[in-house]
Amino acid sequence: MKDKRERREKINQSLREKLEEHKGLENSLPETSSREMENELKELEENFIKLKNKADSLLKIKEIFEKKLKEMDENSFEPLVKSFNSNLEQLTAGKYSQALIEKDFSIKLQSKQRRELPGNLDLLSYGTYDAAALAFRFAIFDNLFANYGGFIILDDCLVNLDPKRRENAIKIINEYQKKYQIIYTTCDPKTAAELKGNIIQVEE
Repeated sequence: MKDKRERREKINQSLREKLEEHKGLENSLPETSSREMENELKELEENFIKLKNKADSLLKIKEIFEKKLKEMDENSFEPLVKSFNSNLEQLTAGKYSQALIEKDFSIKLQSKQRRELPGNLDLLSYGTYDAAALAFRFAIFDNLFANYGGFIILDDCLVNLDPKRRENAIKIINEYQKKYQIIYTTCDPKTAAELKGNIIQVEE
């Protein structure tokens, strides 16, 4: 009898442990049914396929974009240099006919005699520097805003130019006024009249 009681106690203990284990397994079961999980899996697989296709498309766009960027890097300065050279020759009265623009935007001015000068204020006369700066400014504006219009503000940029360069600068400014709105500030009534714009008097 004693052996049977001990055996029964062991069986009961094992039963209690199995019941606890069963309860834990029941609590860990998902709330959704197998049918619902199958539908969810199908939906996830469909979304995965859509995301994969989208990723493939984005990779193709990335390749094209990188290719275009490379082409732009190789040729990006060509239209800028062309516009700059055209303005530069006029604004320097033919003294400098060509500009070299490096990738870091450093500039060298080249004369018709192939003499090169860096576009540095310390090495150029005020007149040449102002002429080159105006030429470069208009060239940048042409390349950035040619299809959008816009306005340019100039602050008495003709004061250091000799008569011939000044005459050419006024011609260029008047030409650019046909494409963009130019706001020019000056204390010289003669300059205001030469620019042929709407004059706004500012009194102290």
